[in-house]
Amino acid sequence: MLEKPRIRPKWLSLSAYDQMPESMPVRIIKVVADPGAGYRTTELHLASTVLDPTEVSTAEMGDIYLSRWQVERKRSIFGHFGPEHK
Repeated sequence: MLEKPRIRPKWLSLSAYDQMPESMPVRIIKVVADPGAGYRTTELHLASTVLDPTEVSTAEMGDIYLSRWQVERKRSIFGHFGPEHK
């Protein structure tokens, strides 16, 4: 269970904080990343509201996250150097 923070974070509006449930069930997924693929850490823990592993398996969730991370890395590089540096 993920518990609502006792103190509202500054970045969260009061109305959004008030609408949050007191707790929310989450599924914790352990993902192992290949450091040779550019990851600084090899073990990640993801929290998901998809609770049923038959709906999205741990392997699928890990693949989705790591694929997204690769896209973010490329966007960051292009934003810094420009797309001509593919």
